[in-house]
Amino acid sequence: MRTGALVALGRIGDVRAKKGVEKMLDDRSVGVRSMARWALQRLGKSPGG
Repeated sequence: MRTGALVALGRIGDVRAKKGVEKMLDDRSVGVRSMARWALQRLGKSPGG
């Protein structure tokens, strides 16, 4: 469910979602962390940058 939400947020591209997506970078699931990185790239910000 979390990965699906991240896909949707990345596709929508609303930058207001960045803070919530950034929090997912610390998720215990590697799949969720990976999708959060993807979503942030789509939102125009690379993790750690």
